[in-house]
Amino acid sequence: MTSSELPELPPATRRLVRRTREDEEVERLLRLMGGMPADAYVDACEIIAEQPQHRTASHLVGHLAREIDSGLRKLLVAMLPRDRQKYLQELPRDRPDSYDPPRREVIDEICAFLRVPEDADVPRAWRSINWHDRAHRDALRVPRVLDDGFLKSWNDFVHVLLMVGRAFEASYLRATPLIDELAAIEQPTKDDCKRLRNQIPQSTAALSTAGEN
Repeated sequence: MTSSELPELPPATRRLVRRTREDEEVERLLRLMGGMPADAYVDACEIIAEQPQHRTASHLVGHLAREIDSGLRKLLVAMLPRDRQKYLQELPRDRPDSYDPPRREVIDEICAFLRVPEDADVPRAWRSINWHDRAHRDALRVPRVLDDGFLKSWNDFVHVLLMVGRAFEASYLRATPLIDELAAIEQPTKDDCKRLRNQIPQSTAALSTAGEN
């Protein structure tokens, strides 16, 4: 039987998961930055809430959270003043094989630039979360479970996304100079296109601004 002769499968059915107002606000704020982080957040919320849980739920959520975290940092670093970006690039790397500036300093620079309220304790909470280890398997042992420690890290991450997202929304216009710079290039290179995809908000408003220039 060829692939064209295979019977069609019925559409997958999904149980709607009740979300909090906080979840809805985080999704809205992430959509200002791009579809990928917002959709990854929604999927992570659904995986956490689903019953019975996926056996690998902690790893699935860990990978999604890691994608959100890294995408957020890449976008927001590109909004920093040039001298602060230069400062970060000149710092010694956390690992010899790493191309990225140290995560701790990146987070501190982002929070200072966005003027995240100091009493929100965002830098400390953000730095304490390590999604890399939670995402990856422990050799061939059974998957890690969604225990209280994992859920505390997730709740801390949601708080970080909320505070950073609100600060980003308040300072959204700071991305405009980079958008204008890229839009003014008559013959963009592959590197320019990469910067467009990774270093400016991938929202309709931001991309429309680039298209109008």
